[in-house]
Amino acid sequence: MGRSPHTNNAMKSKSYIYTNKKHATKGIMAAILGLLSLVCLGLIAYYAFEQRGTGMERLASAMLISGIFSLTGLALGTMALLEKDKFRAFPIVGLVMNGAVLGLIGWALYFGR
Repeated sequence: MGRSPHTNNAMKSKSYIYTNKKHATKGIMAAILGLLSLVCLGLIAYYAFEQRGTGMERLASAMLISGIFSLTGLALGTMALLEKDKFRAFPIVGLVMNGAVLGLIGWALYFGR
């Protein structure tokens, strides 16, 4: 009697799919810049509450630098998403983090009068 191909699925060894895809370097940089910008904004918020609103010039310049990092991360993430045969995890994570940073900066500028 012949064996059915569907009866012994549990006994099959795991098969691996090998691919030529690599992680996009620009996507990794976008994720790193997003993380750096988020940490910078967290520190800005901490010091703003600790100093009770004094010394805002330094914090505003740090926020400007964080925004520049975030815009650069958005550009790198977008360029990495457009590359062929690359994994898309890092570019998407970078775009989400950098978009969140720009949203938080916009929120702080609008409500932080």
